[in-house]
Amino acid sequence: MAQGIDGGLWLLIREHMKAPTWQRIESGLTASGIPDLNGCLNGQEIWVELKKVVGRQVKLTPYQVGWLVRRSLAGGRTWILARHQHGGGPRLGSPVDRLLLWRGEHARAVKEKGLEAEALCELILPTPFDWYQLMVTLFGEQQKISQQQIWQSPQS
Repeated sequence: MAQGIDGGLWLLIREHMKAPTWQRIESGLTASGIPDLNGCLNGQEIWVELKKVVGRQVKLTPYQVGWLVRRSLAGGRTWILARHQHGGGPRLGSPVDRLLLWRGEHARAVKEKGLEAEALCELILPTPFDWYQLMVTLFGEQQKISQQQIWQSPQS
């Protein structure tokens, strides 16, 4: 099962999406609401809030919602990437491990509705995760990202 408050997403992204330059943001209380991750690829910059689904909720703070929505309205590419994972059971049904990606402009709905806001998702990826599709969605198809490029670090 996933570890940490982000469902292990940062470790997965760092391992499987090496082409972008990533900066993990550890802002704490100094800059409330700034997303967990900033990425840049071929001049395209993005901001990603990483979350683990707890129950059916995607827990966003009011500061995170405000930051994501304001930056989106200013033309920035902001995202919420959540990992929905459970081992299954009589009440839960079959085991689940999937990624859900929402545009930051939908942060209010995601905070209020959690998984009920699934219809607003830009992308839903079951395991095994399609890292190429995730990268193309995050950075935009115009980036002409090659399949091989996803695993190469910018320094290669």
